[in-house]
Amino acid sequence: MFYNCRMIEKIDTTNFGTLNSCTLIASMFYNCTSLKDIDISRFELHNATSTANMFYYCQSLKNIDCHNIRLDNATTVNGMFAWCSLLESIDCRNMITSVVTNLASLFDYCRSLKTINLSNWDTRNLTYTDYMFYGCTSLTNIIGISDLNTSNVL
Repeated sequence: MFYNCRMIEKIDTTNFGTLNSCTLIASMFYNCTSLKDIDISRFELHNATSTANMFYYCQSLKNIDCHNIRLDNATTVNGMFAWCSLLESIDCRNMITSVVTNLASLFDYCRSLKTINLSNWDTRNLTYTDYMFYGCTSLTNIIGISDLNTSNVL
């Protein structure tokens, strides 16, 4: 949808409505290098099977609110926020993640990231977490990490 839109700084998502008919949300904001702030907490992604690389290389993105997102059918979420090098905090609490199997490189090279809220994630089907926090050199607080079910991780 916004793939490679390098000049967009802000996207108002309040009137996006439902995205329930979309099954592939992967790379939706890929390489939006000027995007600074976005709130996707109202996105309805019930039928999305992949959100992989959704915000990949959004290097100017500083804040994102994605709490309460429903990923009822998404199994692949890998690289969703990878290379968001200015991202400082992210609120992902209460995301519906019960069928997610792949979180590999989820926050890969988010060098400015200090706090992540993963509270209330259901990760019973999670199998891949490779490089999930790789290159997150400023990360000091991961809320909810001790509650993640990693018993099936390879």
